[in-house]
Amino acid sequence: MTAVDFTPRQVERYSRQILLREVGGVGQARLGRASILLVDGGAAGRTAGLYLAGAGVGRLTLADGREEFRQDLLRLNPEVAVQVQPDPGFKESWDLVLDCGNRLEEAKILARQAWSRGIPVIATGWGGVRSWMARAEPGGRCLDCLTQALPAEFRKNDLPDELGPLPSILGGVAAGEALRLLLGLPAPGSFLLLFEGAASVYHSPRVTAADGCPRCF
Repeated sequence: MTAVDFTPRQVERYSRQILLREVGGVGQARLGRASILLVDGGAAGRTAGLYLAGAGVGRLTLADGREEFRQDLLRLNPEVAVQVQPDPGFKESWDLVLDCGNRLEEAKILARQAWSRGIPVIATGWGGVRSWMARAEPGGRCLDCLTQALPAEFRKNDLPDELGPLPSILGGVAAGEALRLLLGLPAPGSFLLLFEGAASVYHSPRVTAADGCPRCF
């Protein structure tokens, strides 16, 4: 797909995005060529997947996903290639890893594997009325260093049950960040975003590299 060879059906499907200055025909074609490994089919992952498929991301691989979720995405947008694999290992290459599994240590392991391949990672987590999202890109801060700034309960995995809508809200935010990255829109590079649900406040702490980190320079 290039910027000028959309079918009439694609023009109808993506017209509102194509009209956006930040997307346009070139950006929509870029999304159509993009690929994402999406980890976890829970509320956050499902919300992110629905937004990404609707936006026209060309290839989605669902790790830990279920076949019914794959079918849901294909019903939403049959032009998207969707496949399921049983675990988040690197069976192929992607443009982005989006980890919505809310399992910090596993996310860090996957992020190290992605980092060694030059692949950026967006990871999320939540518990109680708090949530977080991190964007880790080679050349910036890695996920290990970014998540040092998380509240202690996230780092210790000592999390209460979450407020009902929190994972879905976070999944939407993560999908938006994924689209921003794939479209090449201006962004601060690697960063950590914290959401305090009790006050409805987002903030992004300044994060420095850990001493001796082999990934952050």
